[in-house]
Amino acid sequence: MPADARDHAVLVNPHADRTRGDLAARIAEIVSPEHVFVSDTNDAYDDLVARLLDRGYDTVFTAGGDGTVNRFINALPTASAPPRIGVLPLGAGNGLASVTSGGGATDPLTDLKNYIANPTTDTVRLSLCEAEGTRFAFAGLGLDAAALSDFRGLLGSVGKQGPLHRLLNGRGGYLTAVFAVTFPRRLFAKRVQVRAINLGAPAQVVRQSDNGASVIATIGTGETLYEGPANATALGTAPFFGHRFRLLPFAGLDPQRFHLRISAVAPTRLLASIKSVRRGTFTHPALHDFLADRVRLEYSEPVPYQLAGELMGDRQTLEIAVSPGAVDLVRFN
Repeated sequence: MPADARDHAVLVNPHADRTRGDLAARIAEIVSPEHVFVSDTNDAYDDLVARLLDRGYDTVFTAGGDGTVNRFINALPTASAPPRIGVLPLGAGNGLASVTSGGGATDPLTDLKNYIANPTTDTVRLSLCEAEGTRFAFAGLGLDAAALSDFRGLLGSVGKQGPLHRLLNGRGGYLTAVFAVTFPRRLFAKRVQVRAINLGAPAQVVRQSDNGASVIATIGTGETLYEGPANATALGTAPFFGHRFRLLPFAGLDPQRFHLRISAVAPTRLLASIKSVRRGTFTHPALHDFLADRVRLEYSEPVPYQLAGELMGDRQTLEIAVSPGAVDLVRFN
């Protein structure tokens, strides 16, 4: 029997990677159809979100990938208290679902059913970054964005349907793209240089320790955090990227700062250590970690850029800051 409570709604992205044609109908078996919103066109999206907010829902579930969640976050007015956000992971990577333990290994609608049957008030408060006017929880430049591009290219080469697409549309396909395309190409790529400048309050240099993280130095406003080679830059307030890769293990330790990680580690070493890289326990002298609230990145040449799992083209400079406000994500039991 569909739930009729007006304290929750579902916003569906029908174009998400793992969305099936009958998704909205399946959701309508759990939640009353009047509380299910389908974001089918770009032109009507803002009006759709405004209509959803006017109804005053306490919780809005986003059914899609990280880009779906991030798009909804950016449509929320910053001056008012936003609804809680439930993540129903239907994308290829689903990094934010890892933050809420919603997972992605099982049918995400199970989480929705469990919530409807026994609503939880348990949430994860997520601070956000901002760059070029867009808020987000994680982003990457260089190797990570190149891997995402290669993964998307691999999926595109096998079509949008069929057993091969289903086989590759997940962690296995992502790792296939990384091992077969991204890393081999990067072995012979020109070394890119980056300068990271602290534009905000004093930043912290951090290292892994028995207690999780230790601050080993402080870098003042206007000073250089790092200058040198970089094949990958990851940054954000959420520890997980797609496919449960914990690339930012210090994210969330300080809600007023984001984790900036700059890597000059050779791709061959990263490949050999892929398990510890995924767990967030990998350490190396060429891995540099900072907690900061505003940073400018200046590269020697344009590098690929991804934001919340969406390819954004190339950037040679980028300024990132902690965004005012935060969002509350539903933590599933």
